[in-house]
Amino acid sequence: MEDYIEDSIDLFSDINTENEKYFNSLDCLDFLAEKTNNHLGGICRYLLINNFHHSIKTFHMNYLGVMEEKICRSGEYNLVHIDYTKDLLEKGLEDFEDSGSYSNDHDRSNYEHYYWLKTDFLEFTAIQRLNITENDFIEFVKNRSEEHMVDLFIELDLARHKIEMSKPAQDTAKNFFNHIQDAGLEQSLDNQNSIIDQLKKENDQLKARIAELESQQNNITEPTELNGIHAINQHKSDLQGMARVIASKKWADNHTVLIGKMADAVYREVARYTTDMPQNLDTVKNWIRPVAPVTAQKRGRPPNKN
Repeated sequence: MEDYIEDSIDLFSDINTENEKYFNSLDCLDFLAEKTNNHLGGICRYLLINNFHHSIKTFHMNYLGVMEEKICRSGEYNLVHIDYTKDLLEKGLEDFEDSGSYSNDHDRSNYEHYYWLKTDFLEFTAIQRLNITENDFIEFVKNRSEEHMVDLFIELDLARHKIEMSKPAQDTAKNFFNHIQDAGLEQSLDNQNSIIDQLKKENDQLKARIAELESQQNNITEPTELNGIHAINQHKSDLQGMARVIASKKWADNHTVLIGKMADAVYREVARYTTDMPQNLDTVKNWIRPVAPVTAQKRGRPPNKN
């Protein structure tokens, strides 16, 4: 079944409109740090001193893509009340670095899906004193998103080139040691020169391959503007490519993350940059399945410990 159906009804336009009323909390802190030329800890200290946490509620996006207030639910933390806004700012005081605790509560990734209402953030007195606007924030997020995706594609491209180049390099090394082994320790000077000549030849071949790749990169032309179904298909392909790059990078950090959990994380990450996302996680699973490691595709439920 096609993920994008022409003239389909947008069932989630109201939810998407509502979600646009929020700013990502970490983006807000990073934005303030760049805007004021301060480090993250200084921004968090500034907001705590001005009692930002007394006025601002923290929200998170649930598994249905709907914003809801971040509250301590039954069974969590032994029912101890948690001020999530204050908790976030206090962790940010140390740039989310663990100061000696054995837990991973300071990990920045734990706060990636925290949000604040735009109006709460922009209308807070201490924020208004910094003379910032919503457009300033949007421009910051846009620029950083573009830089982030460029970095990911460069990293993926370098990895691909590394794989392409490693095979000839390995063959060169194998040939060299095979020559040494076959010739023995008492090779004549003529045999040694033959080996050197062969290595030079293979080295020239590697240089030629590098030059070819660089030439291909230089000859890339600007894409022509697409419209209609071609634009839809291209956009779908771009989203798939973005999802696979993000999943590949996250799996490189932890190859044990199961594909379902990874699909959820990738969905949330890509959704930060576009509202044109598929309506369910199964589509994202299919997108990233080709790059999933074997350890991420284990099936079945974990055994019952009882």
